[in-house]
Amino acid sequence: MSILQSIKNFFSKALRFVGAMLKAVFTSAFKILMAKLSDVATSTITKLATTDLSGDEKRKQAFKDIKAAALEKMLTFTDSDINLIIEVFHKALKEQGVID
Repeated sequence: MSILQSIKNFFSKALRFVGAMLKAVFTSAFKILMAKLSDVATSTITKLATTDLSGDEKRKQAFKDIKAAALEKMLTFTDSDINLIIEVFHKALKEQGVID
């Protein structure tokens, strides 16, 4: 095995390890974010389920409310985190029969 191939293998293993570590950290961070926003997400989605708004309008309003709560609690997040929280809680509330 050449020295160049050995170096390449070393860096490939190092990148896989760092990638796995980052995934674990971000997964934990997302779980913490979800836990801190669970009350707001549950109440917002439940409240919006009974309105006459379209699905897109409900999603936008839920996003706005949850994002405001996250900012108020000084939580770090991305828009995709908030959208994922909406989807996770919406699905859970639907499966539990809380909303239609």
